[in-house]
Amino acid sequence: MSTNQRRGKWKVSLVVLALFILGLTMANLSFWRSVLRSTVGWKSPVDRMGWLTDFQTAARRAKNQKRRILIDFYAAWCTPCRRMERDVWSDQKVDRAVHRRFIPLRADVDTPAGKRLVRRYKVLALPTILIVSATGALRRVAWTMNRRQTLRFIRAAGAGK
Repeated sequence: MSTNQRRGKWKVSLVVLALFILGLTMANLSFWRSVLRSTVGWKSPVDRMGWLTDFQTAARRAKNQKRRILIDFYAAWCTPCRRMERDVWSDQKVDRAVHRRFIPLRADVDTPAGKRLVRRYKVLALPTILIVSATGALRRVAWTMNRRQTLRFIRAAGAGK
């Protein structure tokens, strides 16, 4: 075996090892987020939004505060959901607009509670954003949006249009 062939095999081995390490790192990302949350109180921008995860709690708050509920249906594996999380829900203007008008609720479609809401509202695609009354009556539906579209949707839905 020549020196060039051995170098080529080493390069391939190093690339495979780097990809393996990258895969392990990505797989453990949620683990490290939970470690950071519990040890130093770190919160991602979406966590700072103060999403509720229980519909009954959101409904009680909505009734007491005479507001509607904004439900974001999402999944960890959903690329458009992660894009909205990064580009839309983490935006301060969107955060203020949501809290001014609604009670925010996030429904993870992979949990039992999320699956119940998916069946109740017949959600067929992700992400789906619903505006519902405190009693759960559906008022408005939207799907993947950018920041500007989301603000427009929130303002129109908050105005009762």
